[in-house]
Amino acid sequence: MVVFAAGYLAACTEVVDVTTDSRYAQYNRSTDWAKNEAILLNIARASEYQPLNFLIYNAYSGSATVSAAASSPAFVEGPYRTAAQKQFSYGSGALTGSAMANGSISVQNLDTQDFYDALLSPVDYTNLYAFQRQGYPRELLFRLFTDYVSMKPLNGTQSPYSFIVYNDPKREKQCVDVPAEISRQLYGHPLDPDGDKICFQDLVKFALLSGLSSEVRPIAAASSTGGAQPAAAAKPAAAPASSPSATAPKSPTSEGRLCFDDALANRAQAEYEKVFQVKLPPALKSAHYYPACGSTWSSPSSTKKGVQSGANTSSGAQQLRVEVTSNIKTGILVWDIHTLGIPHSIEIGTRSTFSIYNFLGKLVRDQKNSDSDRFNINKMVDPMADDPYVLTVNKGQPVGCFVSAVFDLGIYCVPIDGAQDTKRTFSILSQLLALKTTTGDLQIQPILRLLPQ
Repeated sequence: MVVFAAGYLAACTEVVDVTTDSRYAQYNRSTDWAKNEAILLNIARASEYQPLNFLIYNAYSGSATVSAAASSPAFVEGPYRTAAQKQFSYGSGALTGSAMANGSISVQNLDTQDFYDALLSPVDYTNLYAFQRQGYPRELLFRLFTDYVSMKPLNGTQSPYSFIVYNDPKREKQCVDVPAEISRQLYGHPLDPDGDKICFQDLVKFALLSGLSSEVRPIAAASSTGGAQPAAAAKPAAAPASSPSATAPKSPTSEGRLCFDDALANRAQAEYEKVFQVKLPPALKSAHYYPACGSTWSSPSSTKKGVQSGANTSSGAQQLRVEVTSNIKTGILVWDIHTLGIPHSIEIGTRSTFSIYNFLGKLVRDQKNSDSDRFNINKMVDPMADDPYVLTVNKGQPVGCFVSAVFDLGIYCVPIDGAQDTKRTFSILSQLLALKTTTGDLQIQPILRLLPQ
């Protein structure tokens, strides 16, 4: 009996080990699907103009127990026993064993002031640089994070040469009509109805072929401008030691900016000529862009020096500068307008994480409405891109999905084959959500526990 009980207990332990291993893998796959499904659900909500909802797994735990018992029936020893006393029977509790495993999930709703303050703030250039260093395509990052691009004369005065275009699927927002007198001044005649427009797709090509990139630099912990820390912030002695205000907010240790990289520009231009078998106009290579990556940084100002340094003019916006030294026309309006001898500053405004969801919702709603590549905001222009679309979400497809979600009686599916940029976008949104979530968002929230049966 002892040998049998030992073998039984060993078998129970093996069963529990296998159960724990399979449950660990199951939990891993389940949480991965749930996270991607939550992102897809928010994109579907945005496409229907519905409020977004953000949850986070606050805790995920599991437990396993094993118990076993073995016993023999009572018996009496001694001589002169009766026949009835020599009969033994094993009851139900003589040999027992049990194994049990369960898990608990703590789901928390992210709905605090600090969380939404971070979620609604424009994405910082340091985050953009970090994503670029992880290997995400420059064009995908530019399309996700750019809200608008404006071109204005450097002196800041009102002028017919000032334009703004939005990264929006609607044709009237993503393009701007150029006055006919500018076309006559450039080419001697007005252009066709589609040719006299500057569209966001043109600016995407401009960004790639000019080597638009990003970089960061370390800054002093006391102040991002290098000034002395205010006395009130340096001496918070008036607050009690246990008060939350006693701990001063951490100052950023680095800052980022957009810049132009000659090496990236040369590579992009060579790839463009190789794929399309065309020779880019020499005038494109005679343009000078500021700030150049690796150049000196300076404090923000409205002067030419401030623009050359890439100083931010407002939160989530940065001014760039383009100069063209040649009067040779390329036939591309977005470049040729700089040959008029009017220095322009180009301001690029970035989106917030919340705005990225709304943009992707617009793509789901309007991704089939564009009538040509030039006006299709979902179409990539990089000839070397491994995925031709920024977002691929099929409706009504129940199988073959990387992730799917049911929303308002409709099925939304990201296909498992292809859709590389969509999967990259999900990864970026997941990382942004983690970057915007602080420990303060996880303290006084209601907890919903889900116990798998």
